Amino acid sequence: MNKINTAILALSCLKGIGLYRLNRLISPLVSSEISEDQKEIDFFDLIETGIQEQIFSPMLPISYFMEGYQEAENILELCEQRQICVATPFDKKFPILLKFENIVENRRECPPILFYQGDLSIFNKNKCVAMIGTRYPSDQGYQANESVARLLAQNNMTVVSGLAIGCDSAAHRGCLEINGNTAAFLPGPLDFILPSSNKQLAEKILSQGGCLLSEYPPQKKEFAVQKGNYIQRDRLQAMSSNAVVTSEFDRKSGTVHTIRYAHQYHKPIYALEDMVRFKRIPLDFFDEEGIALNLFQTPDEMVEQIKKTPIL
Repeated sequence: MNKINTAILALSCLKGIGLYRLNRLISPLVSSEISEDQKEIDFFDLIETGIQEQIFSPMLPISYFMEGYQEAENILELCEQRQICVATPFDKKFPILLKFENIVENRRECPPILFYQGDLSIFNKNKCVAMIGTRYPSDQGYQANESVARLLAQNNMTVVSGLAIGCDSAAHRGCLEINGNTAAFLPGPLDFILPSSNKQLAEKILSQGGCLLSEYPPQKKEFAVQKGNYIQRDRLQAMSSNAVVTSEFDRKSGTVHTIRYAHQYHKPIYALEDMVRFKRIPLDFFDEEGIALNLFQTPDEMVEQIKKTPIL
């Protein structure tokens, strides 16, 4: 791994350094054209920059920084053992839509580091569409996600979801049925597949050229997934996609977080009219939140509109 990626990983391991502070440090260094000189920036270069930008106190002992570096080395060792790769915005293969320059607002929410297995390049080959919905859909809601996912795959688009049971699984499976590209963002480390009932689905995604991603490094002990981990996963689904498709959900579903993020990132949101007609979607939620919902009679009409969506 190059120096800058190791440095970012080490910084992420420092106590008290969260997502926003880390992004504040590295976002000015990232451009659309990454030079080889930038990749040679090391841990101590970033520490110096952090002190200049008043992100770090000059009074911090060197031991504070070295603890983070040692933890990063431990993580990289686990990554090698478990065949997990690491990517940052300094990599050309990093998903374009997750890079700082492509987020108009709230750039501090961009992921500074991703752990992944499989083919990360599928995010940059064509349009990406997030497919979301409840874990407990009706047959109608499940089949809707499957059919839309198949059509998206037939049109060479990448289907993005969260590997959950229900609508997420329907989207992944619909895509895989015709050997399409699909990616799953996990709410925990890649060596802790959740839900465990979808381990075979995760393996199938990888065996058919897809990708599994997480913001969380591999662990030596079991990872305790919190509600906030799911919400952060939802943000990545919305941020990494050109459009979002929802099939069936209610107000208590985690789907509402993805929809809010999609609205925040100016991503169009689509659904089928039948989902509203049969009260599978709470239409008043969109009215109350001031979020536009684009409705279509058929999956074909929806996918034709998505094809017209700008790539960036």
